[in-house]
Amino acid sequence: MQEDVIIVFVKSPVRGNVKTRIAKTLGDEEALRIYNYLLDYTLKMCKESEMMCYIYFDEKPWLVEERFKSENFMYRLQRGKNLGEKMFQAFFHIAKDFKRAVIIGSDCPFITPQIIYKSFAALNFTPLSIGPSTDGGYYLLGIDLTKVTFMKLSNLFRNIEWSSETVLNHTLDRAKEYNLEVTFLPEFYDIDTQADWENYEAQKNK
Repeated sequence: MQEDVIIVFVKSPVRGNVKTRIAKTLGDEEALRIYNYLLDYTLKMCKESEMMCYIYFDEKPWLVEERFKSENFMYRLQRGKNLGEKMFQAFFHIAKDFKRAVIIGSDCPFITPQIIYKSFAALNFTPLSIGPSTDGGYYLLGIDLTKVTFMKLSNLFRNIEWSSETVLNHTLDRAKEYNLEVTFLPEFYDIDTQADWENYEAQKNK
């Protein structure tokens, strides 16, 4: 069994399929451009980490695109009716081959290899590591799969209102219920709205 793996959830980069909240104010084309920027950044960080990465697509893998090609990338499809089920299924299947896993999306332009390394280092001391986001969710979740049973893993993702400001608190409630200690990483924000993107652009250009 191998030690560590990064799980990356991505959406197929198709007009109308990504950044729907941004699309409402800026249109589908601009939403796709922003998503591609964030996706490129995330994939770049994963390549630079030199860690094994499993890229989980919501639809058929876009392997024809050069940016998805890397010696440390493997590919799978997301399975499940909602985000919670999809995340659980990813961790469950990864647990057959890896001891520890960290899952990220492609919405946070502040993730670095160093943040990912810290999340795995934290799992030496606690079963969970979490990167909280300012909207009440999280941009990263790390799990020591040797210390979290199937039941506890399943319940971490069950009956949570995804894309809401209660995601992190409900996840922490579940962790507390099952005596799963958590190490927190720095707080960042995801790019979900036009305001998020404009804040990021202003911050980046300082």
